[in-house]
Amino acid sequence: MRTAGQAVVLISNVPVLMTEESARKVANVILGAAAVGAAYVVVTNPALRRLAWRFARTALTGTLPAWLGKEVHQAWVESGRGTGTL
Repeated sequence: MRTAGQAVVLISNVPVLMTEESARKVANVILGAAAVGAAYVVVTNPALRRLAWRFARTALTGTLPAWLGKEVHQAWVESGRGTGTL
């Protein structure tokens, strides 16, 4: 009998009960292992390493400042201290 929060998982035609919490933990471990594996491949491959640095530099010099400026502007407008025009 299943209780709330449990799912039936078939492994070799044998039903196994797994709680949602256990499923989340397993998924987190699998995603963590995939991230570590991907990082290893990027670090050991010079072409991918250069590409990763290019993406990081673009994010830090373009995307991040634009997002930060937008957030500061929005906070200024919501505070009611000015007209909201730049």
